Amino acid sequence: MEDALENIKADLSAEAYLEIQEKSTLIPKVLFEAADKKKKTGNHEHTYKDCIKKFALSLHLKSASAYRYVRSCFESALPSESTIRRWCSKIDASPGFNKLALDYLRAKSLEFKRTGKELLCSFTLDEMALKKHMQFTGI
Repeated sequence: MEDALENIKADLSAEAYLEIQEKSTLIPKVLFEAADKKKKTGNHEHTYKDCIKKFALSLHLKSASAYRYVRSCFESALPSESTIRRWCSKIDASPGFNKLALDYLRAKSLEFKRTGKELLCSFTLDEMALKKHMQFTGI
C-alpha cells in the first residue's frame, strides 16, 4: 500500500496525500480490531466510527460485490447492506435545491478562501417532463 501511495503522490496535493496516508493506516486497524472483537465476544459493532462509515459508503457505491467480499473477509466488521441503505434513506433527496449540498459547497468555499486557493464550481440543472393530465401532489 505504501508503494501505491508513493506512485500517486505526485498527482495529489500535500493535504490530500496526508489524508489518504492517515486513512490507509486507520481503516485497516479499525477493521481488524472490530473483527477481532467479534471473534472473541461473538458480538458485532452497533456503532461505527466515521472513517468506517465513509469507507463503507464509498466502497458500496463503487462496487456492491467488492463490499460484500471485504465484509466477509473482515468477519462482518463492516455494516450490513441494509444498514447502509438505512443511512442513505435519511438523506433528503426531495426535488429542488438540496440544502445539504449547498451547505457543503459553502463550507468548501470558506475553506478555500481561508487557505487562499481558488475554487471553481459548476451548477447543473435538469428538468423532468411530466405526462399530460398528471398532477404532482408532492406526496
